[in-house]
Amino acid sequence: MKIENLTYIEVEGLEHEWAVKLNECKPEMKPIIMKYVFVHNEIHSDIIFIDNMLTDRKPEKTINFISDDFIEVGFWKIKVT
Repeated sequence: MKIENLTYIEVEGLEHEWAVKLNECKPEMKPIIMKYVFVHNEIHSDIIFIDNMLTDRKPEKTINFISDDFIEVGFWKIKVT
């Protein structure tokens, strides 16, 4: 089984997209000020995808078993020091 970790960030400057991969984000995409990391995992055959979404809104639920192959596993508040 392979595990793939993906991190996305919400953006405000793209017309048809609300988030992009963190390593592809550019200042002109107007990334949000990150406050939370929302995490879920999704299973596709032999790959488990762990998605991290950097967001400025507090997610509504911390754990939600949507189906056997898709689980929202929580969120963390980002502490800026």
